[in-house]
Amino acid sequence: SKKSIKSITVTKLPSKTEYKIGEEFDKSGMIVTAYYNDGTSIEVNDYEIEDFISTSVNNNLIVKVIYGEKRDTFAVKVIKCDFTVSMLVFKTPEDLVYNGEKKTASVTFADSITEADAGKITVTYSEAPKDVGTYKVYASVSGGNKYNAADPMEVGEFTVTPKPVTVSGITAVERTYDGSADVALDLSKAVIDGKIDSDDLTVTGEAKGILSDANAGTDKPVTVTGLTLAGNDAANYVLTEQPSYVKVTVNKADPNCFAADYVSIGYTGSAVRTEDVECTADVPGKWTWKNSAPEDVAWDGKDEYGAAVPEGVYSYKITSTDRAGNVSEPVLVTNII
Repeated sequence: SKKSIKSITVTKLPSKTEYKIGEEFDKSGMIVTAYYNDGTSIEVNDYEIEDFISTSVNNNLIVKVIYGEKRDTFAVKVIKCDFTVSMLVFKTPEDLVYNGEKKTASVTFADSITEADAGKITVTYSEAPKDVGTYKVYASVSGGNKYNAADPMEVGEFTVTPKPVTVSGITAVERTYDGSADVALDLSKAVIDGKIDSDDLTVTGEAKGILSDANAGTDKPVTVTGLTLAGNDAANYVLTEQPSYVKVTVNKADPNCFAADYVSIGYTGSAVRTEDVECTADVPGKWTWKNSAPEDVAWDGKDEYGAAVPEGVYSYKITSTDRAGNVSEPVLVTNII
């Protein structure tokens, strides 16, 4: 009789018998033997595979092997895929500036993955993303028809930045000329513009007010330095600038209160101030030169900062004492205008 194939048998299963959804069949390692009616057999390679469908989970998928008109079958297993972080799309919150509310990042499925495939996404954070700081974002999935559930995976991070604020309502304390460029500031009515009402935020620090010169004048601009923010929520804000609107009036002073304080002496020795007296006195201060005397006493009409003193009439009284303790009659210089 004519030689013909009696049957085929999968004499060795393929190396891979477990597949994940969507994978293609792999015949590596599989041996198919054809048996003939004359008792002989050979290994064949040009067989066909049918009914391998990996679109869903199947713990006993029957695969057909066809060679000629003969066939054999064997079983494989189709399981769900592992879900990876690359299958998620992360977007930071639209507004990253502190606003007193929790920030919410966006985490969605990538490409054509659906909720039916992978389940629901749950987003968590390293801590509640409200205050200024950097927060890590994690996402887990509950699992679906195609993908296994996945524990929280780090998908990204974002940083909440401080909210800019400015300060209004600061005033400088009006005073009388004293030769200094410093002025006191009043913070009692300071208002923080941009602050969230419920937050604990105040102005503090060693705020200082400084004039460009020590002269008397009206509405003199004051440079404010050292103003800072304090309170439980201070870290969530940033002071964008020191106030530039502050002005002050420095009134002219009684000339008798300052004349002796700002005398420029044409003398190379040392002058030591030894006594202060009330401004109502004719002489506001007393200076003593010991063991020698200046050749002259001259005043240029300016204070110790080089600024002109207030207009007025000034006078000086000069006396001397010898080693025996005799005091000379005072010499009065008047009408210094």
